[in-house]
Order: sequence, then structure tokens, then C-alpha cells
Amino acid sequence: VSATIDYIDHATFYLKHLITQAHHCKMMSSTPPSPKEIHSEVIIYENERAWVGGGFSKVGLLPTDRRSFSTRDGSLSWKSRKEAGAAMLGKGWVYEEEGFVPVKKEEGDSEGWCYATDFSPSALEAASNVKRGMKDFVRFRKLSRVKTFDQSQFLPKEVYTKCDYCDSEMVEEISTKILETLTIATLLHSSNSSANASNNNTNKNSAQMMPSSAVVLGLQSKLIGTLRIGSPLPGSSTCTDPRSRLKLLYEELDKFRENQKSILSKAASSVLFNPSKKLEDQQFLAGFSTRAAQISSQYFPKDERDAISRLVIRHFDKEFKLHCNRSECG
Repeated sequence: VSATIDYIDHATFYLKHLITQAHHCKMMSSTPPSPKEIHSEVIIYENERAWVGGGFSKVGLLPTDRRSFSTRDGSLSWKSRKEAGAAMLGKGWVYEEEGFVPVKKEEGDSEGWCYATDFSPSALEAASNVKRGMKDFVRFRKLSRVKTFDQSQFLPKEVYTKCDYCDSEMVEEISTKILETLTIATLLHSSNSSANASNNNTNKNSAQMMPSSAVVLGLQSKLIGTLRIGSPLPGSSTCTDPRSRLKLLYEELDKFRENQKSILSKAASSVLFNPSKKLEDQQFLAGFSTRAAQISSQYFPKDERDAISRLVIRHFDKEFKLHCNRSECG
């Protein structure tokens, strides 16, 4: 298992080149997006089942079905929109709107409903977005709600109202480290699932088997907590510069990743990219970069990671070596 982890460690060196081609700018050479201007869309799904001889309703859902509102994969589900909204919001965000609204333009009938035989993954993939078929007994539709980044949930006003300018190279470094850590954690969970699937005569590359939304969102929440924004970092009291504090933080992120090894069985270890392969193995690098891109697009977008990275810098840079110390100077 440790050999597998070491192998992944070497691959992280390439992540910056694999996930972005954006150039780095020097500190204060350009204006970064204000956290107040960062918006994101929260997506959930509304689910109903048809009674025999009756219409669709949430009352018709079976005990084995997902509940009335859920993620796309159904790994998280709730009884009400309010419960779903609270669970999907995440630390550092506030909603702009009162509630979720149906997304009608992308798929579904005039009200956004798609129809399927049941809620199994294969049935949902084959769902009709035109009208109900003879064998369609469930329906679902996408709901959307916009949220805005709220840095006051991390740091006091006297800290976060300082100028938004931070050392852009350090922001990129922290942002990349965050993505690396979450990517590896999900790969470990995928390898465990892949090993189990292998025992059931199912052959899928672990890099293609994204863990459920419940797993990824759970790991993301724990990872943000590990960053300790606004909280003391063990061992940092003797540090005299921000880079030494950030080094300690990176060690905490490495520990977070290492803790995921507990779910990695010997069978999973053989499924996860074989450590005997050469580092240049393109299949490994492609799997790693593909997963990083999936995480970035579906769960943890770069603007959010960068905003969090700037908060990390403000919190740990007591000497103002990596960010501006003026209030609202921009």
C-alpha cells in the first residue's frame, strides 16, 4: 500500500502541467476576482414514482427508492428541498435566492421532467426527456439554486477586508495542493470500489469509477476543515514566517491523504495503478489528470479553490509577506 501511495506522490509533480496551462503572474500585477463575486450553482434532483392507475407523486416512492430530493446518483437524498439545500450548501457559501427552481432548458418535458423505468443508473441514463413511455414508472427533474462565496464564515472582518491581492504563485501552489489531495483521496476510494467490482467480475478502470457524491462531498468538507482557516495550526507557534507555517499545513494535508489508506485493501492496492510501472506510464498520468479535471469541474472549481487559498494566505501570513496589508485599497 505504501508503495502505491509513493507512486502517486511522484505523479503529483505533473499535476500543475496537466490541469492548467494558465500562466502565473506576480503579486499585485493584476486584480483577482473578489470572493464577493464568486457564484456557483447547486444542483439537486426531484424524484417521483407513479402509482398503478394513478399519477406521479412523492408519496408513491418505495422504501428502496431514493427520497424526494437527491443528488444525481442518489447517494444523498432528502425529504424536503430545505434539507437538501442545507446539506448541499457547504461551508463558505450563502444562497442568493429563496429556493430551488426547475431547469427546463437543458432536458425534460415542458416542466423539466425526465421519465425512466426505475432509479437504477442504467435506467436513468436511458431516460426519456420527451414523454412518458409505457414502462416508465418514475420521473425526475433537475433543480437549481445559486450560491455566493462568503468569506466571513472563515475569517473575521478585520482580516478578510484587507486587499484581495495575494502572491499569485503561492495562491496557485496552495490551490493545486488542495486539488491534488482531494484527487488522491477519491482515487483511493475508487480503487477500493474497483477491487470489490473486480470480485464481482466487473472490469472498470479505477480512474473511471468516480466515487459517489456522498463520498466526494464528505471528503471535500473534511479537507476544507483540515486547512484550519481561522484556527490554530499545531506546531505553528514557533514559526516566524508564513512559508514555514504553510509547510506545516502541507504536512496536515499529507496526513489527510494518508488517512485514506485505511480503506485501501490489498486487493484494491493491486487495482490502483501498479507501482511497478514506470512513472512515464501514460495510463496512470491520464487517469490522474482525468480525475483531477472531474473533481475540478463537478465538485471543487478553481475559483473556489483560489478564494480559499487566498484566505489560507491571509490567515497564516501574519507578517504580510505574501499579501497586501491595506484595507480596501483596491
